[in-house]
Amino acid sequence: MSDRSRWLIAVAALAITYFVVGKLGLKLALVHASTTAVWPPTGLALASLLIWGRQLWPGVFVGAFLVNLTTSDAAASSLGIAIGNTLEGVMGAWLVERFARGRDCFKDASSVIGFVFFAAVLSTAISATIGVVSLIADGLAAWDNVRAIWVTWWLGDAAGALLVAPLVLAWYGNPRLRWNWRQLPERVLFYVTVVFFGLEVFGSSSYHHVLPLDSYLLAFMAVPILLWAPFRLGFRAAMSGTVILGVVALWGTFQGAGPFAYKDLNEALLLVQSFMAIIAVTILIVSAAQQQLEQTRRRLEQANTELTEASVTDALTGARNRRGFDQRLAEELERSARFQQPLSLLLMDVDLFKQHNDLFGHLAGDEVLKTIVRLLQEHSRATDTVARQGGDEFAVLLPNTESDGAVMMAERFRSAIENAPWQANAVTVTVGVATLSSDASHGAKLLGLADQALYEAKEAGRNRIAQAKVAPA
Repeated sequence: MSDRSRWLIAVAALAITYFVVGKLGLKLALVHASTTAVWPPTGLALASLLIWGRQLWPGVFVGAFLVNLTTSDAAASSLGIAIGNTLEGVMGAWLVERFARGRDCFKDASSVIGFVFFAAVLSTAISATIGVVSLIADGLAAWDNVRAIWVTWWLGDAAGALLVAPLVLAWYGNPRLRWNWRQLPERVLFYVTVVFFGLEVFGSSSYHHVLPLDSYLLAFMAVPILLWAPFRLGFRAAMSGTVILGVVALWGTFQGAGPFAYKDLNEALLLVQSFMAIIAVTILIVSAAQQQLEQTRRRLEQANTELTEASVTDALTGARNRRGFDQRLAEELERSARFQQPLSLLLMDVDLFKQHNDLFGHLAGDEVLKTIVRLLQEHSRATDTVARQGGDEFAVLLPNTESDGAVMMAERFRSAIENAPWQANAVTVTVGVATLSSDASHGAKLLGLADQALYEAKEAGRNRIAQAKVAPA
């Protein structure tokens, strides 16, 4: 499928979705047939342009034009309204991308504030203004009703941007349901609590007409309930719960129930949308702050891990340093005692390393040390530990290895180093081998035996292996 075909399909899908959702929103048009306090298409268009690019703007234009044309049969005003809705989406997406991190705008609090200002306040004012002017120019609205139409238009678009766009972006960024059985009860309890609370506050059995003051306070108890999600369940659950509460609140208010229903129905819907906009902004900022804290925690953990690794790693060769070797030796001694397994140690010196440095320089000597570590790591097992003890001395710790196996490993290392393609003089090593029976209190003895064997090998000549006697249990 060509890029143009995919673009046409995406534009058509956006136009159809915009039209259907817009028709549902206009079911609540009370102040004017083309003006509603509930306008989810704003959020849908904004999220679509942020995700798939502003080149999908024709989908917004066609959907907006058709939904208004089929409502008023006025082509001129429908064209003007469609232009305003398209500019609203395009300008909102551009401003959010330019100043609020684009579709990542909900990952830090400052970007959330930018989204609220540019997408929910500024760009929606453009649509409301152009829409009202189009209705007046076409003779479909009177001047004395301009204020009510504009406020309803603007607030309906703003609420749509604050509720629908974050929901779509949250599900787009994390579409898979990866709930384990331990999380599922908590998630179910959260959504059940949100629905139960919404029905209790906005349901037809709760409030009728003139309400006491505490009914408003009870409505704002939604904030701590919804704050459950950002800290425990994530941003997607937080926005899903917020939108669910918004749907229940709109349904109850439209039925004449809830703390805002004593007003004129359109004014009541505006109050509900204002209430949900405040709730949405609160949840967005808290969710972003929580995500920032989580990212900071991960970075600190990663930095701590890197620092810990650096503290036990030799900077030149990448092998373990003396501190790292001592830690691993303590671990292996404890394991050896627990599982009654032998533990072997190889200590090795590079033969005549000082002369090599004097002849070829310290940079060449550094390359020798790095090459030796590479050869040791290539010929060792995954459970073995290669360490640089200091200078030209290296150690290889061999868990669960008897003395005969340790000698075989030592010969493998010695032969690999001797036969390596050295650029300058050939390089050899002398190795001392020691094996300890399972006793966690004999770490110093193991090191002493290996060091003594190394000394004996040097006394007997270089490029050879000497084995210490097995230490008694």
